[in-house]
Order: sequence, then C-alpha cells, then structure tokens
Amino acid sequence: MINYTRVMEPQVQHEILRLLAGGQIWTNACIKRELRKALPLSPADRATANCRPNEGKWEELVNNALSPSRTNSLTARRYAETVEWGHHRITDAGRKKLEDDDMFAAGFHKAMASPEAEAFLRKLKDHHNLPLF
Repeated sequence: MINYTRVMEPQVQHEILRLLAGGQIWTNACIKRELRKALPLSPADRATANCRPNEGKWEELVNNALSPSRTNSLTARRYAETVEWGHHRITDAGRKKLEDDDMFAAGFHKAMASPEAEAFLRKLKDHHNLPLF
C-alpha cells in the first residue's frame, strides 16, 4: 500500500527550528537538504510543486515556513530571522517555542502511557468495537 499522506507545515516548522537550534546560520538549500533526511516524505510530498516546477511540494512548505510575508511563518512570528536573503537563524523566541513544544510532547506521551489513559482507550475500543492500536 502506498502512503500518500503529506507532511504538514507545523511539522516542517518544528523540524526547521530543531535544525536552527544550534544557533548557526542556515541557508535554504542546507535546510532542505537536512529536512529531506529528517522528514517522512511520501510520494505526494515529493510530487512537483504547483508554482515551482524544480521543487517538490514539501519544499513549498519550507519556503512558506520561512517567508516573512506569511503571517503564520517562523519569520513572521519571530521564531526565526532572515539575516540575509536565503540565510536564517533561530531567535530566543524560537528556542522557547521549541522547548515548549518538546515539553508538551513529552507530557502528552507520558499522559497517554498512564494507566488511566490505557483504561480510557480500552473502554473506547470496546464501545466502538475497534482494535486497540
């Protein structure tokens, strides 16, 4: 079975912040090269972008994530800054966002592994007659 699920922009943004977390300046090309290895890219992600025939659809998400003209971009929200055209680095706000996201994820996974969560999921499964993950 082929997976056509696409990566989403929040996932791309999080991975960009993880790359930038070391504090060095990254070029768009270097970011894309590393994300190509880090993201679970499907054939749908690798399909040709609508507006840029030399890029994949996932690369559009990277461009959007770093574009200062998009209100939900890392740059517009001041999590990353463009130091010169095509060169980016993380800001203190970006480090805080990354830390908050990682703390939330750790807490969520801990909560989902709790006996209470397991009991809830079993009841839900039994109620809907579904397999438990």
